[in-house]
Amino acid sequence: MIVSRNAVFACALLTPLIGTPTQAADEDAKLASRSWESFKCAAWAGASANQDEKARLFKIGFDKGLAFLYAVKTGAVTKAQISEMVPWAYATRLEDHPPHFILGMVWEAAVSEAMEPVMKDGGQPAQATEWKSRAERLFSRANCSLL
Repeated sequence: MIVSRNAVFACALLTPLIGTPTQAADEDAKLASRSWESFKCAAWAGASANQDEKARLFKIGFDKGLAFLYAVKTGAVTKAQISEMVPWAYATRLEDHPPHFILGMVWEAAVSEAMEPVMKDGGQPAQATEWKSRAERLFSRANCSLL
């Protein structure tokens, strides 16, 4: 079989754009982390009284979470990828529950983790008057507005 130079050249150009099946599965696994970070950012936005940003970030987290759960259900994400790349809050909740229920559990865990440094200072309760500014600082440090 003779392969033309143009065909070889085209394959060389397109391979990085298309990627490999492993790269695609890695991207599917990374959706869980993106969802988790978006949920945490949504919690900080809510604590900062920025309801529009909270809604935007929650939607991002929810949509990426649904895409991740679909990838798991279809077998596009392996158990090895789950153990290596997926936040524990997702990895420990991949039982046979409806996706919306799983996402509700993940949201609750993300809010709990996100609000810990807002509501506590060195293990002690922080002043409630400081919560908003603490949440704003965490939101900013995490570059949540770029999500």
